[in-house]
Amino acid sequence: RHLAVRGADVGFVGVQPPAELTLMEAQLRAEGVRPNLLPLAGEVPGYTAILSPAGDLLVGAAAMALYDEVTAELLMPPLGGSDAPLVLDANFPGQVLQTVVESLDDSRRLFAAATSAAKVGRLAGCLGRFDALVLNRGEAVVLAGAGSVAEMAGALAGRVRPGGYVLVSDGPGEAALATGGDCVTASPPPVRLFNANGAGDAMAAALFWGLADVAGTGLATRLDHALSAGADFAASTPAEPSR
Repeated sequence: RHLAVRGADVGFVGVQPPAELTLMEAQLRAEGVRPNLLPLAGEVPGYTAILSPAGDLLVGAAAMALYDEVTAELLMPPLGGSDAPLVLDANFPGQVLQTVVESLDDSRRLFAAATSAAKVGRLAGCLGRFDALVLNRGEAVVLAGAGSVAEMAGALAGRVRPGGYVLVSDGPGEAALATGGDCVTASPPPVRLFNANGAGDAMAAALFWGLADVAGTGLATRLDHALSAGADFAASTPAEPSR
């Protein structure tokens, strides 16, 4: 929905139990997103988070087992046959993600957003194909080992596609954006926090949209735009349960 708000033609490929398809499709359309939901029997996917006033995750409860039943054969028909940029996350099994990535045309731009520290390792086998990767400090540690956000962003920038970007955030702390041998750091603008749940998605969408739509923008400007988008979302969105 963060991309749709920016005017992008956005489609969403996912899975839902058959009884939930119609409801979820209506919710996606209401957000300006074209649904392409695949029926798969199992528990309805959902996620609820309790965050600290600073936006740090205190407790998270996820029901994502349905995604572990997804196969590459199920995903490829709706994902293939297009040259539009594709955003992937780590909810699907690692081997499925790797098979999908290897099956896509090499010219297609691929972006990735880490889902959690527990799942981000699923992206490891695909890093060399990504044009951009967004993750938080805890997720970056899993892939790059402990270090400053700049050190981790720089290390991961050397593992994504040549010319690709890596953004490592740290809540209200310093964030880093790296590409090639270049890296810049900045802190998000201070805001009165309403709800940080989803701010990372807003930040990632701002970076991906800029990379797909605007060429020649400087590294510091791209980071500033991404951090501002995350902060604006956190400041303007009333806290509500996520599903």
